[in-house]
Amino acid sequence: MAGNKDMFGFLGGDFKTKIFSIIIILIIIVLLFWGGKKLSNYIKSFKIAERMEIAELASQGVKVSYTDAQFKTYADTLERAMKGLGTDVNSVHNVFKLMKNRADVLKLIEKFGVRDGQDLRQWLDAEIMLYMKDINGILARNGIDYTF
Repeated sequence: MAGNKDMFGFLGGDFKTKIFSIIIILIIIVLLFWGGKKLSNYIKSFKIAERMEIAELASQGVKVSYTDAQFKTYADTLERAMKGLGTDVNSVHNVFKLMKNRADVLKLIEKFGVRDGQDLRQWLDAEIMLYMKDINGILARNGIDYTF
């Protein structure tokens, strides 16, 4: 049997060690698949919920104030302001000052989506939790009934 090659030779060790290693690898693959699926489902449900509320607001006469491209630009501005060392709080505030109604905030949240595994609320919590009161104050001054 010198010509018979061990298909799992790269795992090393005896038969029990190889079986154990294969089981661990399979468990990791299943967990990664399940976790990715869970994140994907979260993103889909999040976007659907935001879109449904935006549609409901539109039926009440409350429409978004900007184009999808502009909201994408605002979302990208928020990411740049919060990513890396330090937070450009003025840039964050300036984006929220542009929001004119609840539909605008929801569209901004939708366009921000999930970046680096977090949605906009999570980014704001992680980055500028101390300034959340200021952001909610900006929204309130604009007559928007939404709080982070």
